[in-house]
Amino acid sequence: MKIKGQLNWQDYRSAQRLHASPFKKSNPIITGFGIVLAIGAVLTLLLANDQGLEILLYGLIFGAGSYILGRIIFIPNRAKRIFKQQKELQAPIEMEFTESAFSAVNEFGASSHPWNTFTRWLENKDVFLLYHSDTLYSIIPKRMLTTEQSDLVRQYLKENIQETSQRSRLGCIIWAVLLLFAVMVFLVFNFQQQVASLFW
Repeated sequence: MKIKGQLNWQDYRSAQRLHASPFKKSNPIITGFGIVLAIGAVLTLLLANDQGLEILLYGLIFGAGSYILGRIIFIPNRAKRIFKQQKELQAPIEMEFTESAFSAVNEFGASSHPWNTFTRWLENKDVFLLYHSDTLYSIIPKRMLTTEQSDLVRQYLKENIQETSQRSRLGCIIWAVLLLFAVMVFLVFNFQQQVASLFW
C-alpha cells in the first residue's frame, strides 16, 4: 500500500503531544498510581498542619498549572518553530507499507525499515508514531489514510511491533514505589508533629 501527502505543523504538534503525554493509554499501573496519590493527598489534608496544607495546595496548583500551560502554549509554539526550521518535515512524502517493512521517500532522501527494527508504536486520533528509539520516531498522519488503510497499518504494527502505552512497566513501578515512599514519609512526619503538639 502506498500513500502520498505532506505533513503540516498540526500533525507535528499532535505527534509532540502524544510523545510527551504521560497518559498515552489507560493502564492499570497508571490508574493505581493515581489512586495512591489521591489517597495520599486526602490523608495529608486530614493530618497536615496549616503549613503542610499550604505546601500541598501550592504544589497541586503549580503542577496542574505547569501541565496545562505546557499542553496549551509550550508544545504548540515549540512544534510550530521546529516544523518551520526543519525543511525535511515540510517536503511532500511518499510512504509505503508492506507486510515486511515501512518505507518513506521525499526530496531529502529515502529510508526503508523492517517492522521489527522499530522499538514501539503509539497512536492517537491524529497520528501513528513509529519509534526508532526512545526519542526518534516517524510520523504517519491519519488524515492521509482512509479508514481501511488505517486499519491495515494498525494490523501491521500489532503483528510486528509491541505496542507501548507508557514507559517501561518496571520504570512505572519504581516511580510509583518511590512516590508512595515519599508520601508515607511525609505523612509519618506530619503525624509525629501532631502527636508531639498534643503533649507539649
